[in-house]
Amino acid sequence: MRDDIQKRFKDLHAEFDSLVAGSVATEWRNTRDNPNHALVATSRIADLIITSASQGASTGDSYRTVDPGSLVLRAGRPLLIASSGAEHAPSGRIVVAWKDTREARRAMADAVPLMAIANDVIVVAVDSEPDDRTRADTGMSRPSWAEMASRLALKC
Repeated sequence: MRDDIQKRFKDLHAEFDSLVAGSVATEWRNTRDNPNHALVATSRIADLIITSASQGASTGDSYRTVDPGSLVLRAGRPLLIASSGAEHAPSGRIVVAWKDTREARRAMADAVPLMAIANDVIVVAVDSEPDDRTRADTGMSRPSWAEMASRLALKC
């Protein structure tokens, strides 16, 4: 059984190398540990975690596949969940749902590398109680979403 696992790791590593083909700096690691535990342990050195969710947010088999729902709560790193069978990450247009919170600011900072390669980045802010602070054209101090969009334009 261990030989079969090692062969599967070797095949997956070769497939990974052929897909990445030197386009970005990567490092391959494999382990027979629980996938979530292993990924959380190694995520400390990662800038971005890319994984898939072949059966939705909860895969149901935490000993053979990563559970993205658990991973996003435990890893402390940005997580990109690719759809099953995806060959390329769509980067033509990125839509940002903005809310002025610590979590949203952190998510924006984590997503800057992805937004930098996008053709368009659209910032959407929804306010259930709009006032003059929500609008950018009032001449008053700029709303948080406008400040964030300006900062984003400088980084990208």
